[in-house]
Amino acid sequence: LLSVEAYHKADTLQSRASLLTTLTYKPNLLRDFYGHQGPVSNVAFSPDGELMVTAGCSLPGPSRGNMTCEQGEILFWSVGSGELLEVVITPHPVFISNLVFSPDGARLVSSDWNGSIVVWDVVSRQPLGDPLFENFGRVLDLVFSPDGSYCVSSHELLNTGGGNMISGELRVWDPETLALVKHIPMVFTLPYGNLAITPDGSRMVAAYQSASSVSLWDLETWEKIPGAFEDFEEVVRSMDISPDGSTLVFGNYDNSLLLWDLDTMEPVGNIVNAHTDLINKVVFSPDGHRIISVGEDQAVRLWDTATLEPIGDPFAETTEALNDIAFHP
Repeated sequence: LLSVEAYHKADTLQSRASLLTTLTYKPNLLRDFYGHQGPVSNVAFSPDGELMVTAGCSLPGPSRGNMTCEQGEILFWSVGSGELLEVVITPHPVFISNLVFSPDGARLVSSDWNGSIVVWDVVSRQPLGDPLFENFGRVLDLVFSPDGSYCVSSHELLNTGGGNMISGELRVWDPETLALVKHIPMVFTLPYGNLAITPDGSRMVAAYQSASSVSLWDLETWEKIPGAFEDFEEVVRSMDISPDGSTLVFGNYDNSLLLWDLDTMEPVGNIVNAHTDLINKVVFSPDGHRIISVGEDQAVRLWDTATLEPIGDPFAETTEALNDIAFHP
């Protein structure tokens, strides 16, 4: 079971007609979830697989062509029954940019492009305290450590140091106390657009936003590991680490997928023209045997990690770009 959300998806006659066509010609679609009144940006499963949460917009802005939003919402769903459990209006005044469960499933973290981060209690579905880092800088990505003891968020900062410079900062914070543990400024350097922590919690991979550069961090010292990704030339839009921690998959701006060995620091496979338009998300399956990717070309594609061959034809197509995807655990 996996869930796909179209970035512009809404409950309209057109979307329902599209669903009927999909059910007819795409029989592996198990269930569709209706509940958002506007566009949907993110999807995540709880670690136990019982809950699915989706983030959307309850109050679209005046310019739908630019996909503006004035009020973010999170919907909680039962995976087993498909029932909509609760609609939560969030403190986010814009689109929600990330939606991540803690490893134990007790917390949910959401972020937005205004710079706010909200930590939620999953049982009560209430925020824990006030939003963190309000108006600090656009939150591009955030990840939990494997043991859930801390979160890392990447922020884009505008006009730092004067002029039109864009800088970045990593922030490490405690999801229980909401206290800031560490901040790592990146003055006059592009921010990190994608973060991924290895399953053993020892290293973090960070890909720069809109630049062909990737860094590897030692999470004991919080220092970059020299020599890693020296020959890396791709501009990354999305990435994921395999469940065994051995391999990275990158979805790149040239519409390719690149597999990278984290031990040898060498590429181990490349899929040219994996999509016909920009790739928005790549994810390993829980067993690591497959990779799924979605993008602006409205296609969902499944790949065999051993052969790098596609598994069947694109098995879900919509009339809208696909922004996010998640495997059921």
